[in-house]
Amino acid sequence: MHFRHVPGRPGKSAGRRWAGASIDRKYQVLGLLGLGGMGAVYRVKHLGLDKVVALKTLISKTFSMEAWQRFEREARAIARLDHANIIKVLDFGIAENNLPYYTMELVPGESLADRLRRTGPLSLPHDAKRPAEAPA
Repeated sequence: MHFRHVPGRPGKSAGRRWAGASIDRKYQVLGLLGLGGMGAVYRVKHLGLDKVVALKTLISKTFSMEAWQRFEREARAIARLDHANIIKVLDFGIAENNLPYYTMELVPGESLADRLRRTGPLSLPHDAKRPAEAPA
């Protein structure tokens, strides 16, 4: 997922403002990882497990029921996926002030946007370049 600063929305200062905050009495915010059109992703520490994970939440102070339901569907859909190349959803909850969130594995490394800026377009593996064979 590519995150960007959205005009009129909290920027990097949101991470500093939330740093050290507690979410749902389970997570301590360590910093902001990125912003999207509707949500923010934070690096957080699960206080009970002493484990660092990523936490996604909606960034607007007010959001529609439709936005909340879409966020919940997103968390549930990702949680049902099981593949080595897909990050796992670990928890879903509603924090103080009816703030929905879900947590995911935190994978070290750079974002796709940073990688593309550093190396340019990615090349496809050899097998992906070949046209698919038509079924018999």
